[in-house]
Amino acid sequence: MELSLIDDRKLLITIVEKGLGSKVIEVSKTCGCEGGTIIPGQGTSGKSASSFWGLTFDPERDVVFSLIEKDKVRTVMDTISENLDLNEPNKGISFIVNVQAAAGISHLINH
Repeated sequence: MELSLIDDRKLLITIVEKGLGSKVIEVSKTCGCEGGTIIPGQGTSGKSASSFWGLTFDPERDVVFSLIEKDKVRTVMDTISENLDLNEPNKGISFIVNVQAAAGISHLINH
């Protein structure tokens, strides 16, 4: 397996309510991103799928991974945050991770 050393990309991870992962991808594409990967997740905030004052809490989440050019990643994160109200309590989280190498992305690197 051939790994590509990369220093021009960052990994943006966004965790949102189940069903909103596709909106994260849609918003990121408006900023020039090619896409991302959505995987199911489960929150561990202590609120299980139960009832509280007649409201049901569902801990299921969408986790979105997007490999983004480092000069675009902050704009993408800010745009996602604004469009999905991530600065409001319990709406989600988005964070950036450094990436040293990756496989399967030669079509992105050889441009």
